[in-house]
Amino acid sequence: MSDPYGAGAVWQVKVDFKDGKGERPKYIVLLSNLVQPGDFFVAAFTTSQGEKRYLGETTLACGCPACQCFRIEPKQEACFPLTTWVQFDNLCPVEKAKLDSMEKEGRAVFLQMLAAERIRAVLRCALRSPDLAGKFSAQVSRSLKALNAPPAKALAPSPLAKVKSALASHGPSCIEAFAACLKSTAEELSKILAEQAPQPDKFLEEAEVALQLVAEDCQCPGRKP
Repeated sequence: MSDPYGAGAVWQVKVDFKDGKGERPKYIVLLSNLVQPGDFFVAAFTTSQGEKRYLGETTLACGCPACQCFRIEPKQEACFPLTTWVQFDNLCPVEKAKLDSMEKEGRAVFLQMLAAERIRAVLRCALRSPDLAGKFSAQVSRSLKALNAPPAKALAPSPLAKVKSALASHGPSCIEAFAACLKSTAEELSKILAEQAPQPDKFLEEAEVALQLVAEDCQCPGRKP
């Protein structure tokens, strides 16, 4: 799933480094998510010129615990055709409003999300980097925990919700017949289904039987016999 504002999002932004060369495109990788208004992203610049800068620090993608970078091999990610280093020693906080403003001005564009396992690897490596200690580690740690959290299980519909769902495909005449089977009026039934009135004893058991009876005689348009 693509999330321009999630940890692992890759953006191309135009940056003026005040060196007289004007703005030029750079890639950044977001290392954190936003949780509440006022939060900022932790963004790491990337470079394809890291071979000399990080020489000897690591022969692996991740050189924990002391490495200042995470190396992405050519074409592991579509947006990085060359060997690319995510730089933990070149971080910057970025507000969402600023990123949105740059995008509207044509000075920023979202490219892609890193692969899911690579996002986790980058964040784990970042948290072990001395460059992150005591600065942005809380935001990055929170984002890694969110990525590692098990997906929330969808709640099964309640028995009453199943009755409501089954009735939704029937017309007024069937609903009246259903209510009659339960010795109730359509108005009383409506309040029970809306949980504005208590369920009578054995309501759900009797509702299941009533639904079967109604389905047998149903003439509602569009329903299969």
